[in-house]
Amino acid sequence: MTSDEYTTLMDFLATRFARMDAAFAAMDARLTRSEVLWESMRDDLRRVAEGVVAVNERLDRFQAETRARFDAHERRFDGMEARFDGMEVRFDGMEARFDSLERDLGGVHIRFDRFAVDFGTVQFDHGARIEALERQRRRRGPGG
Repeated sequence: MTSDEYTTLMDFLATRFARMDAAFAAMDARLTRSEVLWESMRDDLRRVAEGVVAVNERLDRFQAETRARFDAHERRFDGMEARFDGMEVRFDGMEARFDSLERDLGGVHIRFDRFAVDFGTVQFDHGARIEALERQRRRRGPGG
């Protein structure tokens, strides 16, 4: 090989290697940009995952608080139901007492047309009672 051929070969190889170096540099730059993008995406995914965990924790707390509030309301309703059951028993007792009072009156039949409840006390309409007694006395006649 002559020196001119050798020089031509070296120039050719130098040009080829320069192109290959430029191609590798471009690939290296693209790879670097891809790595930067990958790191950025990884950070974004990490932040999203942390946000999901935080939302789940808040949802769990809300669910526990709501369950506790519903349990408290249920206990209140159970207490009210027990009170109503007690009132029902009391009213049944009152009904039995009124039934026995009606039997105790025997032959005298008194009808109460109205009664009003005022602060837990029963007030009978005495006017209707007096009218009923007056009608009964008129039917019996004088001296009766």
